[in-house]
Amino acid sequence: MDMSWLKQTQSADEYLQHAYEIPAELPVLPLTDEPFAARWREVQGREVPDFLTEELKLAACDFVWQEKKSLSISFAHTLGGTLPVIATGCHEDFRAMEAVLNGREQSRELPPTVNAFTIEARAELVYRHRLLLLNRAPYSNIPAEALGLSTEDWMERSQRLRLRHECVHYETLRLLGGMRNHAMDEILADALGQIAAFGNFDADRQRLFFGLEKGRDTCIGRLSYYCQRVALKERPKVQGEKAQVSGRVLTVYFSRGGNTDFPPGVDAVSGASIMKDKETLIGNAEMIAAMIHDAAGGDIYAIHTKEKYPADYGATTRVGRKELDENLAPALVGPLPELADYDVVFVVYPLWWHTLPMAVQGFLEHYDLHGKSIIPVVTHGGGGIGESIEKIKETTGAQLPAEILDIYSSDIPSARQDIAAYLKRMKLD
Repeated sequence: MDMSWLKQTQSADEYLQHAYEIPAELPVLPLTDEPFAARWREVQGREVPDFLTEELKLAACDFVWQEKKSLSISFAHTLGGTLPVIATGCHEDFRAMEAVLNGREQSRELPPTVNAFTIEARAELVYRHRLLLLNRAPYSNIPAEALGLSTEDWMERSQRLRLRHECVHYETLRLLGGMRNHAMDEILADALGQIAAFGNFDADRQRLFFGLEKGRDTCIGRLSYYCQRVALKERPKVQGEKAQVSGRVLTVYFSRGGNTDFPPGVDAVSGASIMKDKETLIGNAEMIAAMIHDAAGGDIYAIHTKEKYPADYGATTRVGRKELDENLAPALVGPLPELADYDVVFVVYPLWWHTLPMAVQGFLEHYDLHGKSIIPVVTHGGGGIGESIEKIKETTGAQLPAEILDIYSSDIPSARQDIAAYLKRMKLD
């Protein structure tokens, strides 16, 4: 077995640095057709296998075509010029056509999710002819019901998406000098393909097309095919990065758990607003933040104060009351995240004295959040959201959702289902 490809493996960082050099001056568009395009126009009125065999001297008749009547040749007009498009009606014919154009006697195995190529032919008499090869199938092997469409509607959209996708590859090849089976190329081509098929780009569709699950760093679909040269241990970094195609998510939380030096032996009763997971004390807000992070993905950040709060809960409430009365936010430690880098920011906090803890207010005051999308999530012992939402609006001028999720302390261990339902209502699942 040839294992030489292992020498070409890349780290995730190397892989994600892929880019093309933009020319100083772009040519007049569209570009002039490549010379071979005219020859393919002679197909008009002829059976595709006959044309390939008689006119182009390809071994098309050596293959048994499962859906011969579905074979067709048309032409796509792109920014890179006009090029032929060969369409097949089943995956067996698609694999056979790929073999014919590349001068092979047998078709090769391809994943069922791969139903399109921008080919530079290798067969002798069409050597370096460029053309699109498309198979009529659901795009990325996604069933119509997953998108809420009828089978026929989805098949038609799939073909429009697939055609535009491959045209983008051809355009980058002619305009930028490169075309690769790479995640960065693919997401660009899929984005323009979605616009051609649906009129917009939708991140949830893209996850389906790539075989990704939001918040996970593994892939069970098409993206894995494009990451074969990435070292196995590095692939989760690439797949996790691409899973966040809708924009970056940050979950910020403030909790007693990380801001109090508890003595040995403290439990969830003597340390109200904390819970015990095995031998580790976890704050209520910290636990909810972890659940949100698991469900929504992205990054997570804990707000830490320079001075720790007392281990005694009553003493902590008195410190919190003093901070509020004096309108004095405690000093924070650690580098602060760049909120401008994120599209969605969850802010998880406990309700203190019926309002926002001053540590959270002080954190938010570090930023210009006017117009930013902030999603507060409140833990409490019976006070609901209190006056904390009005305080966030007053402090930040940020955009807040109409529905705010608040979680009663005793409901926190079983809150995953409520969080998942909330994210779905917010269209953030």
